[in-house]
Amino acid sequence: MLSVAAFLVLVGPGGVLGASRPLRTADSVIVSRNALKLSLAMDSSSMARLAGDVRGSELMLAVDNDLLTSPRLMVVVASASGSPRNQSVIAATGCRTAPVTYACRDSAHAEVANGRFVVTVRDSAMIAWLFAERPAAVWVHAPVARARTGYVDVAYIDPQLATPAMAALVRQDSIAASDGWGPWTRMMWTSSFAALDPVWMQIGEQARAYLGEMQCRPIDSCNYRTDFSASKWTSSDSTVARVVPTDNPRQVEALITALRPGRSTVTVAGVHGPSDELPRSTRVHEFTRHIVVTNRLARIQITPRPTTIRAGSRVTLNAQLVDEFGAILPDAPINFVVIYDWPDNKSWSQKRYDLATRADLTTPGHRRFIANLRGLADTLDLEVVPAPPLRRPPRVRQRGP
Repeated sequence: MLSVAAFLVLVGPGGVLGASRPLRTADSVIVSRNALKLSLAMDSSSMARLAGDVRGSELMLAVDNDLLTSPRLMVVVASASGSPRNQSVIAATGCRTAPVTYACRDSAHAEVANGRFVVTVRDSAMIAWLFAERPAAVWVHAPVARARTGYVDVAYIDPQLATPAMAALVRQDSIAASDGWGPWTRMMWTSSFAALDPVWMQIGEQARAYLGEMQCRPIDSCNYRTDFSASKWTSSDSTVARVVPTDNPRQVEALITALRPGRSTVTVAGVHGPSDELPRSTRVHEFTRHIVVTNRLARIQITPRPTTIRAGSRVTLNAQLVDEFGAILPDAPINFVVIYDWPDNKSWSQKRYDLATRADLTTPGHRRFIANLRGLADTLDLEVVPAPPLRRPPRVRQRGP
């Protein structure tokens, strides 16, 4: 029994399933209005395994798994009798999409033919939903394929998928606005610092930069779209930070490598997509992130380090980032907080957080200061004790006349 699981995930702006690889030209993904066909070249070792007992083996296909909330298609099939070196029809035991929008078991078909594994799904509504954003390539991970991981071009053939009318998209956006959804907004993130700017990196470190577009409603969640692209990534000083686009065919991802201490900017230009035509969209076509490259980081230190102070006293605590050579790096984006523990709470179960710069030292009790950044941290426990009572000056008895 051969068990094969196929996941298809549309192009999106986030995570990565594996290392970047070149386009897999030996494989193909063909999409029409009526059918989706995936054809993968199988390697010799996979062919040999298929000739024996291969119960429990699986095959995973992912169409650019950039976005976890992208539409997905899962096909589970079981092998029929026959030599894999000859044409062998494989029965589909399950076919569905995630989110669960379509059940397509009766429309799924698979076969091994001429050294290739071929999956065909004939479900027009599902195909229109899955490929609504017309991805130019899909990301595939297939253990039985000759090239196991990488992007595969998508060929769109007749009869072509219907293109949504712009008037319909504008009307849909207007309805979303009346329902509390915000405009479509583009953003640039990095894997290390999210949307923060500047991005701090150590020599030799790599960070992935990627673009995203979202529409949010405060009362529940966000929608994401991926039907946009970029044209060029540049670094203002490539000796400090080198930027290289990944093999994502839409050029919405790049890999930043920190080379030497210094500062640079990474810019992506030519960002364009259908949301440019929507009246409420932000129409941002270029993003820039400032990159700060440092030597290897050694520690974070809180200074000074008092253990006890009197309530109402003034003390200024600083969190400093120190590199491997002992140099203090100014303006580092250190997360520096204070945790309160009031006198009537001896178990620390009622902790309350605040920024360390706003620490209240007027009330007796414990304070725990924590500074952290990129896996480094320092902690300072401080006891605020009651201030001594004010001593009144002695009364001076006045003498009579």
